[in-house]
Amino acid sequence: MNTATENERVFQRLAQTWQPVAISRDLQLGQMRSCTLLNQDIIIARLDSGLIAAPNSCPHRGARFEIGDVHNGHMRCPYHGWEFDASGACKKIPSLPDQNHAARKMACLKNF
Repeated sequence: MNTATENERVFQRLAQTWQPVAISRDLQLGQMRSCTLLNQDIIIARLDSGLIAAPNSCPHRGARFEIGDVHNGHMRCPYHGWEFDASGACKKIPSLPDQNHAARKMACLKNF
């Protein structure tokens, strides 16, 4: 049997279940941490609105959240400053004067 194919099947099965990446008490409010799980780079953060585990790249230009910060209780992208809450919803796009713009509502993170 092809080992690559077998590994892919195992990863697909594991990706459908809960996987531990950190001890919750070790992640303080306003703190982010990156990790790799099943060959995917993930960012975890404890925000004002709760915990988030999401891909470690902004949906806008792919900047890595791990070099960003937590600002106003949101995870902030280091490139253009887009901010996301624990549900993955985009809460702010600094370049948009109208924060009710459809682009902000469409920009969201896949939250694991």
